[in-house]
This record gives sequence, C-alpha cells and structure tokens, in this order.
Amino acid sequence: MEIENEILLTSEDICSIENFAERNPSLRNEFTSGVSRNYQSVIKISPKKGLIFIKGNDHTGFDHIHLRHEFWSTAPYWINKGENVIDPSRFKRSSKTVFDYVKIVDAIFDPQNLQNTKKGNPDIFDCYVGEFIDENQTKDFYVLVTYKNSKVVHTLYPKSKANNTKRSKKLKYYRGEVSIEEVHPGQIVNIRIPYKNVNNQTKYTVFLQKSLELKLEQAFIIVHDELENQIGFIELGERPLEEFESMAHLQITFQHTDLRGFESYIINLDKNGK
Repeated sequence: MEIENEILLTSEDICSIENFAERNPSLRNEFTSGVSRNYQSVIKISPKKGLIFIKGNDHTGFDHIHLRHEFWSTAPYWINKGENVIDPSRFKRSSKTVFDYVKIVDAIFDPQNLQNTKKGNPDIFDCYVGEFIDENQTKDFYVLVTYKNSKVVHTLYPKSKANNTKRSKKLKYYRGEVSIEEVHPGQIVNIRIPYKNVNNQTKYTVFLQKSLELKLEQAFIIVHDELENQIGFIELGERPLEEFESMAHLQITFQHTDLRGFESYIINLDKNGK
C-alpha cells in the first residue's frame, strides 16, 4: 500500500474522536466496546491512560492493526507498486486482539518512550517504543504510533518478527486461502495452497494429495496462466503420510506453517519462466 493512497484522519476527525471519547468513559471498561458505524467510530479506550482505538480501515486504526499484524491474518502487504510483498511483524498466536492492545498501549505510552524520526512522518504522528510484560511474564518491545499530540492510535505492532511464519524473502507472491477436500471419505485428501500476485490471481498452487489407505503423501506444484487455468505441473515426489488431527487442523497448519521448501521451487520456476 503506497502512502499516497492511504486514508488517514484529519485534524477535524481527531478532535471529534477525542470529544466522543471524553463523553463515553464507559469504553474504558474491559468488556465494553463501541458500535462500529464507520472507520472513525471509537471502539475501545485504554483503561489507564485513555488511548483511543477507532475502527479504522486498511490504513489506520484497529482494522489496520488487525489486518497487518495479527498472527492469523492472511491479508498481503504489497510495496513498490506491487513488485514485492512483505510480512510485517506479527502479534503472538495467543493474542486477544483489542483486549491485549489496550494493556500494551497503557504500558508504553510515556514521554520517555517517544522516539520520533523523519522516516516516521513526525509532522503527522508520534512514535513510542517500549517494553510490555504479559501475564506470563514474557517481555516484548512494541511500537505504538499515535496521531500527533493526541491519544488516537494510528497503529501498534511488535518490534520483533519472532512470531512471524517463516517465508522465502525472494518470493513475489502471497499465500492465499488454503483449501482442503476429502475426495473419497477415509481414502484421499487433497490440499491446495495457492500463491497469488498483486492482482489476486493464482500463479502457482502447491498441491498435496494424502492417500490414507496407502499411507503416502504426494506433492506437486501446479502452474497457472493469466486466467488461472492450469497449464502445467511439476511432480516433487512422495513421502510417508504424517498423521493429522482433523481437516480443520490441516487447514490451519498449512495456512501458517513454514513452506519455504515449496516456495524455493516456485522462485526457481518463476526465474526460469516456466
């Protein structure tokens, strides 16, 4: 997402949001949330320091944080006009979203943690970097960005990428939604893992076929044309079948697990123009 396309808050928006927050202190209560009428709607206020979370959109606020930084989000983040896709830092898989966010911002919103830089658009935002200790006594550093001289949260994310799924850095595609199909109940399970470009077109599919009867798993990479039709495939081989808990568990596993081995094949196929 290029900065010129971002939809951010105006000074009038910020003033209106702060006035609303001041009139609705009940949103500081742990289990009270606001109604999301539009992207400027206040959905939560931190209990101690009054940091304000708006519903937001793809570019700012809660939706922005959730889409870009939640562990379970599959939304791609494109840079360089769609030439590259990157994986921003992720919250822990156990994150309770806004219920954790309010605790984190209360911990790091402090003048001593203010670290504005030219790169961070200091005319528009204030940036705070600080440490938060969770309920398991685990220490992590987070970055909080608020609108200038306000308590309205623009974004929040972990400083480290320790929670991220490992992926090939040279890969120009993002992993789409994994699908699981039981072709013959109790016999064959097909897993399709699409890799998509900036136009949301499937260019390659990692195809795994599990034979429950033969206790084998075969792996292929399917190549697609511009209309997403299959134009070829590469057979990678087979291996003994690994046990799995359920179809749902399979889907979650392949959506978020390390697939760099398959991704290296895709990179080579792309390089060779296959």
